[in-house]
Amino acid sequence: MVDTIHYTVEVQPGSDLEALCAQWVDAKSAADAAKARFEDLKTQIRLAAYEDASVNRPDATRIHLAGMVEVPLVVGYTETRRFDTKRFQREQPALYEQYRPTEAEIQGKGSWSVREA
Repeated sequence: MVDTIHYTVEVQPGSDLEALCAQWVDAKSAADAAKARFEDLKTQIRLAAYEDASVNRPDATRIHLAGMVEVPLVVGYTETRRFDTKRFQREQPALYEQYRPTEAEIQGKGSWSVREA
């Protein structure tokens, strides 16, 4: 794992960086509101489509929305299967260590991000 090295940039009043940070705050707020609206719409579409399909075809796992829609949509059911890393580490510690990436394998595979502190 790469050591975290902290560095602080003092944002100067009137600088381009100050303007960008202010724009980021506005854009993030708008994006969060849009994301919430989008998630709500997806939920409403899923519920309405499933309500119809559960009566007419209760075994359906893919529901195609066609007709008077601008963009044809598909409502689908997908089972989630995730590998339980913590359980594997607990139950098979030697095998976990054998396949865990080394520092050299991880080096340079990170990415930068911008988020609220």
